[in-house]
Amino acid sequence: MRAVVVRELVVIARRPALAMVTVTYVALLAGFVFAWEDGVPMPGGSNLYEQARLVQWGLLAVCLPWAAARCPALDRGDDLVLASALTALRPSSLLLAKAIALFAVLTLVAVAGLPVVIVAQQIAAVSTPQVLRDLVYLLGLPLLVSAVTLSWMVVVSGRLGAWLGASGSVGLVIVLLWRWRPVGLDVGLASALVGLTLAVWLASWSDRSLRYLADRNT
Repeated sequence: MRAVVVRELVVIARRPALAMVTVTYVALLAGFVFAWEDGVPMPGGSNLYEQARLVQWGLLAVCLPWAAARCPALDRGDDLVLASALTALRPSSLLLAKAIALFAVLTLVAVAGLPVVIVAQQIAAVSTPQVLRDLVYLLGLPLLVSAVTLSWMVVVSGRLGAWLGASGSVGLVIVLLWRWRPVGLDVGLASALVGLTLAVWLASWSDRSLRYLADRNT
């Protein structure tokens, strides 16, 4: 399975879209922080760091599904069945390898905004442990996006459909979690749990449904 992970990482790294989405995300986040150094007037008196964190989540919720649908190899249906036969790996193992590679890359995109977040932290005089905690929780979003996007990629044809489906699903999950937070759970942690649950379901479904080539007889 390690070879499959490496192959996915190589494919993703060669996509110009990866650099483009990273630069766009960091530039927009930096633009917000440096344009409103005192923060945007909002009810509740939230500081610049808290506002920057909300902007960061919003930007990633838009950018990550696009990158996740655009960058990986588009394997679905019979392609996964044939790859499973050639590599002697179960379909769930192939999807797990793709998920690991995709999660790693999306995590790098999310972490690329850390220097800007640190600037906001310094301006707002927020403690370093809080920034580190929020960074760990933020990693739940790449996990959620990876699982959701792969699920769409194996059930719809084309990157456009996968992107639209993933964007809508991720946006809906984040809005629901942000408005009705599970008791005692941060939104990032809750996102990670949703992503893991979906990944387990996808693995179980793939081993049942992607064992044989599709019957094309009419």
